Amino acid sequence: MSEIGKRLATWRGELDLSQAAFAAQISIHLGQLKKYEQGVTTPGGEALAAIASTGVNLNWLLTGQGLMRAPQQAQALPAEMAAAGDIARAVADLPEAANAPKKNVLPPHLKHLEHRLYALVGLLDQMPDAEADALVAEFGSRAHTLQQLAELRSTVQQLRSAKGGKRA
Repeated sequence: MSEIGKRLATWRGELDLSQAAFAAQISIHLGQLKKYEQGVTTPGGEALAAIASTGVNLNWLLTGQGLMRAPQQAQALPAEMAAAGDIARAVADLPEAANAPKKNVLPPHLKHLEHRLYALVGLLDQMPDAEADALVAEFGSRAHTLQQLAELRSTVQQLRSAKGGKRA
């Protein structure tokens, strides 16, 4: 059994799920999960993203380093609510579209989004508070998901590079 497979089985045990229940939860075939846990195959990017959705710390799963549970899962608020709160605070701090900022509010690499963000703030201002809050929460959740996927891709690339370096 590979180390990743052992850690995956440990995580599944932590969740108190059978292999069948865990496979169903992450939408993979039971046989594939068994292969992962036995070390026959290693989960790819899509499988890792699905596994990450259960709250495991991918750094721990892939390397054995860090805590088993993902940091956002250890917080009192769910990760998407925390991310939505960060986005809501950032949007609230943006000046209204009619008032051009006196200083650079956005980092240079995001400057091309400035007009869209101000237009978004204008639209949010015209909505009832509950709808605006829901939209900002959805945006924050999506941004958080994309951030996690980017981190996952980076980790997978690092593992591939390390694996390739061992062959040489």
